[in-house]
Amino acid sequence: MTDRKKILALLCENRNSALSADAVAEKTHTTTDDVKNAIGFFRKKGIIIEELSGSEYRITDEGILSVGAEKCRESNGKTFEYGEIDSTNLCAKRLFADHIASAGTLITARSQTAGRGRLGRSFYSPADTGLYMSVILGAAPSGEIPVTMLSATAAVAVSMTLEELFPGISPKIKWVNDIYIDDKKVCGILCEGIVDPVLQRIGAVVVGIGVNISTVNFPDDISKTAGSVGSSLIPNGMVAAAICDRLISLAVCNDTDDVIGEYRKRSMVIGKRVRFARSGQPFCTGEAIGIDRFGGLIVREDESGEITVLSTGEITLRLG
Repeated sequence: MTDRKKILALLCENRNSALSADAVAEKTHTTTDDVKNAIGFFRKKGIIIEELSGSEYRITDEGILSVGAEKCRESNGKTFEYGEIDSTNLCAKRLFADHIASAGTLITARSQTAGRGRLGRSFYSPADTGLYMSVILGAAPSGEIPVTMLSATAAVAVSMTLEELFPGISPKIKWVNDIYIDDKKVCGILCEGIVDPVLQRIGAVVVGIGVNISTVNFPDDISKTAGSVGSSLIPNGMVAAAICDRLISLAVCNDTDDVIGEYRKRSMVIGKRVRFARSGQPFCTGEAIGIDRFGGLIVREDESGEITVLSTGEITLRLG
């Protein structure tokens, strides 16, 4: 996370309280010039930050409402912010098909009426307490999207951003890309290719991300497994912008070794027994022994002892 975002996050966390430039600089490990430059940057974008006497600054409740994703972004690309829509991924596909959106586009919504998860599942998307967003990324030159690598990159981007914005939490990644905190799922990620109608191949990929920020009440079918980050001090727009900026940065730099290294550090699967299925075959069990360089899950099968690398699908952690 950039110094600018650290400074804005601190002001948001201390909403309605005046903080001196010196205090902000000390807490964010920056300089007073950095603080003043960051505040000037965000004020020019339209975020309401009050400047008081003695080089003190404050964001009020009114100011919090002005902290939107577009105003917080530092990466290039269009931003579309909605109240309620069907799905940010579906919206991204429509905008791309109509040549309105391209790589780098961010779509956010306060709520979704048809939020989508992996394997055709729905994603619970109540207003305001959750973060719902999609980012459009460019396809590989060959048009082939390394799905597991992209999924791993998105999981790392979300995890690292949550760690920075919400100190004290320790996100863990359940293969492929579900994010857990204290053994409760707080985030789901859905990566989908978008076919270019002219080239007749994948022209882009949309990464859909849903995060339970402060959601407390869940439907009965997920009430025992779903959780939330547990804080509403940081505006959702800022969280979305920070995730978007980091995801684009990681995807563009294409440093797979670094990304996979961060992924492995946060894996809640390595060393655990898992139940999995391969296409057209019955379920198997085994031990997850590692993550390969493209995000595939390396499993040693219980029955045969063979080493299998899973590139797609879903696993279930086994406690016994």
